[in-house]
Amino acid sequence: MNINETQLQTRIQPEADNASAQKKRASNGQARMPKTPAVNGREDGQATKARIIDHAGRLFAVQGYDKTTSKEICTAAQVNSAAVNYHFGSREALYEAVLGEVQHYLMDLAILRDIADSDAPPDKRLLSIVDFFLAQALSDSDWHIKLWIREVLSPSPMMHRVITSSALPKFSLIGSLLSDYLGYDMADPRLYGCYISLLSPFALTAIMQHSPLLAHAPISISRDTYTTILRNNFICQLNAFKHRADEEQS
Repeated sequence: MNINETQLQTRIQPEADNASAQKKRASNGQARMPKTPAVNGREDGQATKARIIDHAGRLFAVQGYDKTTSKEICTAAQVNSAAVNYHFGSREALYEAVLGEVQHYLMDLAILRDIADSDAPPDKRLLSIVDFFLAQALSDSDWHIKLWIREVLSPSPMMHRVITSSALPKFSLIGSLLSDYLGYDMADPRLYGCYISLLSPFALTAIMQHSPLLAHAPISISRDTYTTILRNNFICQLNAFKHRADEEQS
């Protein structure tokens, strides 16, 4: 079944169900700084950890991991100087937690599973994932995307652990949906060629959206227009790959 291109909307509206949307709202920027009431004059431990992660993320995004100290993070978060070690064990473990928060922000695995397990056809589920990613990657987040771009371009020693624990399960879920739609086996190299072709424009968009090179672009495009173009291109490519796969298997 091909996607009906006439149903495109100007603004991206994720197609996850209401329950999934509620989960996402619980995991967005508001949840990173919960306003938990103090108990006996002391802030809840989870709220303190969330505040440390938020301020650490902001510093890491600007300065990088190597140039950001635990003392700077504690000062920014207004916590005791030993708070990083107390709550996370080390600055390295804190950074891994921050990268995990970035992955959670970009695409919550629970929401991705909700979409993957829905009754919608595989192509519709893939488009829902694209919509969700676009809404996050093109948001006005002031540190999540910047930090992930920095990490992708210059990986830290913690990157492989985050990829293994957070990114690979998402990659596998999306790959399984694409396999169902195109009819390629998960071990078929053609599947991964399609995967890369389909998702590379979104990765490049996330990397370039804060780049100073955009100031030298020959034309200016609104976010809504560019999002619609990306979405249209994804649909065209996906339908073309489906047509080719059907011809190969006929």
